Amino acid sequence: IFIAFYLTIDFSKDFKKYLVYVLYIASIVVLIEFITLFLNGQVKYSDGKIIKESVITGWGIWNNIGCMLTMLLPVHFYLASFVKRFGFVFYFTGIISYLAIALSLSRSSLLVSSILIVICVIFSCFYGKNKLTNKIITLIFILLGIAFISLYWNKIATILNDYLVRGFSDNGRFKIYITGLFKYFEYPIFGTGFFSYATHQSGWLPFGYHNT
Repeated sequence: IFIAFYLTIDFSKDFKKYLVYVLYIASIVVLIEFITLFLNGQVKYSDGKIIKESVITGWGIWNNIGCMLTMLLPVHFYLASFVKRFGFVFYFTGIISYLAIALSLSRSSLLVSSILIVICVIFSCFYGKNKLTNKIITLIFILLGIAFISLYWNKIATILNDYLVRGFSDNGRFKIYITGLFKYFEYPIFGTGFFSYATHQSGWLPFGYHNT
């Protein structure tokens, strides 16, 4: 995918518009890959709950998918605001992308994307060429969302059980961050090496400090 993008990017075009277009296509590619995991049965369930360890692509795991979709989420709403014709399509793909982030079971991605989508929706309703259309769509989605959650809360809670179980637990991350900082202060110029964090090794592949 990277090679396909790199070899086909046309740098002679209006860079700002073209960059947004390329980022949008990248988001759609990841979104399609993610949806395909569910359609081809790769995503596994246990008592109706998604087993997040089964949410894996050839290039990353659930956290990477959630992170990528989160970073690219604003692009959907930017296009929904400034593309006059069929702008609503980008709004819809933005909502679908947000739902995919929730299904990725990446807590940090869901937290950041939830803040982002509120900012993006407000922006799209009060700025750009499609303010009225976006206001109507937003109202419809809010009403549909309330109705859907009210009717299917038990089902939703089961599918997204991982969020409810883990809550705001840092899952050991803060300890890892603090260890990483102290390692940095120990050797701030050249570092301590890829395998300096002895408790976090996996064969030949060094672990990172787990910060998406």
